[in-house]
Order: sequence, then structure tokens, then C-alpha cells
Amino acid sequence: MGAEIPAYGPYTLFGGFLFGYDSSNIGGVLSIAELYQALKLRGKAMSLATASNWFEPWCIAFCVPSPMSAPAPTLKRPRSPSPSSSLPPRPAPPAPAPAPAPAPPLASHYIQPPSHYIPPAAPPTPFQLPLHLTSFSYGPNRELLLGEEERDQALQVYSEPALGCDLNEGFEEAVWRDGGTDEGLDALLDGLLALSSRDPGPTSNTTQILLKNNVYTWRGMMTKLLLAVYEVENTALSQLGGGGGRGGEGWEMNGMVLDGALYLEDSSPPSKLASKAASESSNKLQSYYGYSFESFCTMPPSPPSSSTSGAAPPPPPTESAADGTGRTPNFSPPNTNIQYCSLVKTSLGPHRTILGGEVDCLSPRSGLAEGNPGRVKVQTSDFVELKTNLVIRGERDEWGFERNKLLKHYVQSFLLGVPLITVGFRTRQGILTGLQSFKTLEIPRLVRSKPHSWDPSALLASGNSLLSFIFKTLSNAPSTREWETKFASPPSSSSEQEWRDWPVFRISFTPAAAARGEPGVVVRELSGEEVQSEVLGAKREVEGGRVGFLKGSWVGEVRRRRGEARANANANASAEHRPPPPPPLPAAAAAAVPPRPAYGGTNGNGNGYKPMGGGGLQR
Repeated sequence: MGAEIPAYGPYTLFGGFLFGYDSSNIGGVLSIAELYQALKLRGKAMSLATASNWFEPWCIAFCVPSPMSAPAPTLKRPRSPSPSSSLPPRPAPPAPAPAPAPAPPLASHYIQPPSHYIPPAAPPTPFQLPLHLTSFSYGPNRELLLGEEERDQALQVYSEPALGCDLNEGFEEAVWRDGGTDEGLDALLDGLLALSSRDPGPTSNTTQILLKNNVYTWRGMMTKLLLAVYEVENTALSQLGGGGGRGGEGWEMNGMVLDGALYLEDSSPPSKLASKAASESSNKLQSYYGYSFESFCTMPPSPPSSSTSGAAPPPPPTESAADGTGRTPNFSPPNTNIQYCSLVKTSLGPHRTILGGEVDCLSPRSGLAEGNPGRVKVQTSDFVELKTNLVIRGERDEWGFERNKLLKHYVQSFLLGVPLITVGFRTRQGILTGLQSFKTLEIPRLVRSKPHSWDPSALLASGNSLLSFIFKTLSNAPSTREWETKFASPPSSSSEQEWRDWPVFRISFTPAAAARGEPGVVVRELSGEEVQSEVLGAKREVEGGRVGFLKGSWVGEVRRRRGEARANANANASAEHRPPPPPPLPAAAAAAVPPRPAYGGTNGNGNGYKPMGGGGLQR
């Protein structure tokens, strides 16, 4: 017996509790996948039997709302004719030419409730510990620093700030990054090109990593993929009136598959960047608190020291006589152009992935912090993430922090291998009142038994499912397959510009649709006009042009690397197919062979043979 899915899709509210079910199992009685406390009735938690007396009955088995909940029809009163109705109508202005309609969706993806992805409902998804490959820095003028001696220039070391410091300090002197440019994946790929130039050759470790890798993106994009499952659930809570539920806004990404690898970037058309800049301008002080906290918490690495015990600890915070707030002497007004980024190798399920992400600072116990710059290898185990949050003053604040903020902090740090997150708690006026450090891998345990808990298994499995859907959809698109066939041919003498029209796709996530039981993620191919205006409209012009949204220099390196690998494989294959040498003669046959002179005959190459007893001839 089938059931009709109501407007609330895979979620329904019953007796003040939120239920989620597996929407792929709607025949017969549905399994109740999860139970969340969404509302507090009369100030305390209640059982289902008690709570059901306070709400309209719902049929949990089929998730069908009561007919009483249907809105009453509205009556429209006919309007009386006005005096002007007798006048001849004015000619309508000519309609503007309609904009070309976007291409229909290529494929769509359903996002299930979290329980669908948690064992034993689904097998656990493997995730490889991130390994730091290389790094790069952005300088004070947003210049990209890739050289061996300068790529760690923006790296900072953690120094604990004094409580009571004023995060408003330096606001007027801050330098703000120009948000009108879409940087895309340019810096990430330039960092990999620099790494490849330091470790060249078809058999080098870097070449092997890049040949086997099949996803390139920033950590922020992967964070969005993993958080989608709980963004849908939060949206369902918000729609149903659940306490603490916060509806998600969704996101859009651009994607393309080239040489069997998926590239994902944030969709940042000029209109979106302008809107974002206007929003940030009105909330600039709130954004500044995070940058100010980082400046209070960090200092440059110590200069090289001849002592084997390392550098001395940083001086203690001083007390400012001007306003009575504690300040660290290393504070300087933030320059948001400056960033230090790590590129790591990891994998989610079957997807070998290279992620790039900003690193706030290193642990003071790391090698670089002890005065050994350039001689100590940077490791993800030294990374520290810095965050700010309003002081938690009640249960609702705690709910929001643990359900939303801490969840996002966990995913961001987990993906890059950051082991420690330090959160500074501030007042609304920007005064730092508390510090708390969280070990990344222990965060899920902190929320496990709470009504607003979340499960990292659901994050990984749902993210893997979504990433697999995107990869498969883009790889199997007819346009991608056509261009991939051309790309696999031997390189021609022409430049990468022959590939500039490589197909680009838009991946859109709408949590409200997913909460209604509709497809939450939709993929469509962009037209050439959309690529030029929305994808490339805010990007920098680069030497060699672009292939889709990728730099032509990267695509040229991909073709060169693939060509070298193909030639190397062919050489190995031909070596493997050479005929084996003839077997040694039996002992009797060897004895019948007359001995060669001591100064010896040759085998045609001038190489002599010497008899080796009675066991046959050996070269």
C-alpha cells in the first residue's frame, strides 16, 4: 500500500517531536529513523503519549497530515467597474526580448535524513588522514608567494591572548581585501604547479599523486557538501517550528571534469560578489572581530636560535594604561589580504582529493615556532584553527553553538587535518571574556547524548554520496565525454585555447526543497553565454587564457604530465614484452660443447663467455 508524501517530505512533527524517515521506503509502514526534541511543551520534555494530546493527530506510518491542517479556501470579491474602464486601453509597451532560458536540469539528487547514512543503515565511509603536500602565502598586496623561501611567509604561531582585550582595536587602520575578484581555483593549482616544478619527472612522487588524484577543490566546497545533510534537517526544523531550527540558504558551485578529474569552485558571478560586498560593508565590525582575534592570538615564528632547547616563550601580555584592557605586544591591525594556505592530500570514500585551505597558525610547540624556519617540515598535526563566538548565556545559545557553529568548525578542521580549535568568546561590544580549546576528534563526543546531536558518520557518508553523484553526472554528460575523447588524443602543436569552450556545469543546493522531499541538488550545463558572464565575469585575465574556468597553464601541465606517463607506460610495456633469454643448456649438452679459448670467442658484441663448471653456460 503506497503513501503520498506530504509537503514536509522526509520530516514530520508529532507531539512536539521531529521524526525523519527514509523516503526510499514509503511502501507499507515507514520506519521511524530518528527522534529529535523539537519543541519544549510546558517547559519540560514529554513522552509521545503525553505530547500527542497537545497536537493535531498525525499518521506517522504514512506521514499524512490531518485534513484539519489544510488551509481554508479564500473568497475573492469581484471588483466593480471603475469609471476609467470605459476609456480605450493604452497600447502596451513592447515586451523586452526574453533572455535565453537556462538548460534543463541534467540530473538531480535526493538528500535523505541523517539516519539513512549512519551504520547499520549504511556502511561507514572511509576517510584518509590529510597529508600536507605544500603551501603558499598571500602577501600584503594579495600577491601570491610560491617560491621555496617565501611560500611560508604568512605563517604565524599561536600566542595566547589576555582576557579582556578589546577586539575593536585597530579597526580604523585595518586593510581590507578587494572582494570584487573571483579567484576561483587559481592559487590552488598554481601551488601544485610550483610543487611539480620542484619534483619533476614522470616517476616522481608528486607526479604519481597528481596522476592518481581525481578531485581538486577548496576545503570550503567540501565543507558545504558534508554539511548539506544537516542543513536540510535544520531547515525542516525551521519549517515545522522546531526550537533552534535555522533554515539554510543553500549554495551554488561550478564544476567540470577534465582528464578524469573533478574540479569544484564556488559560483561567484559579479552580481553575487557585489551583493556580498554590500552585506559585509554593513556588518564589517562584526567580521572584524574575527580578524582582530587572530591578530591578538598570533605572532611571527621566532628567529633562528643557536640553542638546542628552542626559543624562549613569548613575553606575557601587558596591561594598557590607556583603557585598562590587556593587549599582547605583537598585535597589529589586520590586513585581510595576508593568508597562509596548506594543500593536503586526502580521500573521501573512493575519491582521492587535493584540498586547499587557510591555516590560521601553528602550535607554539611546532618546529617552525622554535626558530627553525626552512629546516622543519610543516605537518597538519601542528595546525591550529581560531574562531570567535558570542558569550553563551543560556540553553538556546548553547543549542545554536553546538548544533551549528561547533559542527561547522569540526568539519572545516577535520577535512584539513587540524587537530586543535581555539574559540574566543566575546561580548557584543567586542571584549574577549573567555577562551576554550577543543580537540577536533573529540568534538562529536561532546554533543553525542544531546537532543541536538549530530553524527560524523552521516557527514562523511552523505558527503561521499553527494560527491559521487556530482562526479558521475559530470563525467557521463555527453558534452564532457566528447571533449574528454578529444583531450585524450596526442597533444597537437596548438595552444590550450583550443579547449577554452570546455563544458562547465552548475551544481545548485536548495535545502528547502530537500526538506519537502524534493531533489535537493540539481545539476545543469551552462551555456557559453553563462560561462562568460557568470563564471568568468569576475575572474582575472591570465596568460594562456582559460579552459572552462581553469588556467590554461594548468591544463597544459596536465597534458604534458599525461603524455609523459603514457610514454613511460608504453616503454615499460615494450620492455615487458621482450622475448625471454633462452634457457641454459642441459649438463650433457654443455659437456659436449668444446671449450672456448681463454682469450675467448665472442657473441657478436665483443663480450666473451667463460665456462662455469658443469652447470651450463652463464653470461
